[in-house]
Amino acid sequence: MGSRALLHGVDPYTRAFTEQIQRRMFWKVLTDPAADSQAFVYPAHSALLLAPLAALPWQAARFLLTAVLPLLLVAAAWLWADMCGVRRSRWFLIALAALSWPAIWAYRQTQLTVVVLLAIALACYLLSRNRDGLAGAALAVATMKPNLSLLLIAWLLLQTALQRRWRFWIGLGIPAVFLLGLSQFLWPRWVSQWLAAVSQYSGPYKPPLLMLELGHLMGIVAIGLLGAGILLRLWTAGVTLPGSPAFAYAVAIILAFTTCIIPTSMWLIYNELAVIPAVFLIFSLEQRRNAAHALAMIAVGVVLGMVPVCAAIYAVIGFRVVLGFLPFMTALVVPVVTVALASRGPTARGTHETALPVPVAIS
Repeated sequence: MGSRALLHGVDPYTRAFTEQIQRRMFWKVLTDPAADSQAFVYPAHSALLLAPLAALPWQAARFLLTAVLPLLLVAAAWLWADMCGVRRSRWFLIALAALSWPAIWAYRQTQLTVVVLLAIALACYLLSRNRDGLAGAALAVATMKPNLSLLLIAWLLLQTALQRRWRFWIGLGIPAVFLLGLSQFLWPRWVSQWLAAVSQYSGPYKPPLLMLELGHLMGIVAIGLLGAGILLRLWTAGVTLPGSPAFAYAVAIILAFTTCIIPTSMWLIYNELAVIPAVFLIFSLEQRRNAAHALAMIAVGVVLGMVPVCAAIYAVIGFRVVLGFLPFMTALVVPVVTVALASRGPTARGTHETALPVPVAIS
């Protein structure tokens, strides 16, 4: 609805349009201030990227997305597994990722998070194959959801600048400038309206994940400590070659930390799919595991087994509220995985270099 509105010159960031969305979804205007308003909070250039879908009837678009999203997530998981050096049980881990509750919920919600994560995975894969221009163009698609992609984009721009891989900058810059410029030409006021919508979206009812789980004060402390630890890890890793263990580690830990700090609620667990590379890295370690890694592996195993167990109990005794609630507790695993990954830096695999001591020119 938001994309169609923008393409027809209607402002989708207003309260009146949000009420139209609510009537379409719930047949009424929501009055509970604690409820998710379902407001349109995508940047305007997403309407350009989604124009082919917006041209379809809703049922056709929904059917297409429901059919395609699992395939896209499998493709993203395969790229992550390749980047993280998963050798044993690769397809088993990919299947678990694609059938996890956050994945199932993403399919149910036809969430574009899957598309964004595939764009990020493809960009990292192309960078490791020295296809820098194409990598930048793929990453431009991820700007549809800047909350998920912004930190990683900033780090990749820094790394490629230090390595003088300017083709990545060009590949990202040309489509980004085109999309933003055309959006500004078509809808001159969209930036301020979008920022206002984002501010309302990330209000007190959608705090960062760590603040949601630990409370306001402890959440701020946890974000600060975890962020400082991750910055130290990234600083120690230095300039990292795409395709190296250090590069995979940095991408995985940035995405995991992003998941810990973006505005969320218990129902937005599809964003936890960004933790897949971190989980793959922990499971791919064949040595040097510590207690935090073991705890993370146990926690991941528990949440993966929770859905079929709840479904089996449901089939026997009928629906119970707690059975519907339990699968959404996967959010508790995200900080555990992030801390486990931050507890130890990248490890070398094979003949890859872990870092470059000085900036070098990459042809």
